[in-house]
Amino acid sequence: MKYEGDKQEKEPLKLPDGFVFDTFDVTDLATCEEICSFIEDHYVESNDFRIIYTPKKFQWALMTPGFVKEYHFVVRSTKNNKIMALMVGCPKKYMLCDRKITMLEGNFFAIHKKLRNNRLAPVMS
Repeated sequence: MKYEGDKQEKEPLKLPDGFVFDTFDVTDLATCEEICSFIEDHYVESNDFRIIYTPKKFQWALMTPGFVKEYHFVVRSTKNNKIMALMVGCPKKYMLCDRKITMLEGNFFAIHKKLRNNRLAPVMS
């Protein structure tokens, strides 16, 4: 098996009309508050519990050593600029067959409840 190196798409896939990708600054407290509210309403759902992050805890989770700002992104509505989806990538280093490789771990994958049947997940991942 031949290793092809670190290949990744340079341009994001096209979203449906009415939506745009947007990176966010994890150090901006107001942005983190907006995202934490979105997480509370649209992340893991259960009748027994709800995940609630404070902006400080969210920042702590995302600002791991070596984090890359461009791997933190949301999908926003072009009509009202509201967050419609969220995904965060965190670089992780692994040993595989005596080689050090860097892989991207996805986290905080959430899509607005009303959009879950619109096939946004394949475009985001």
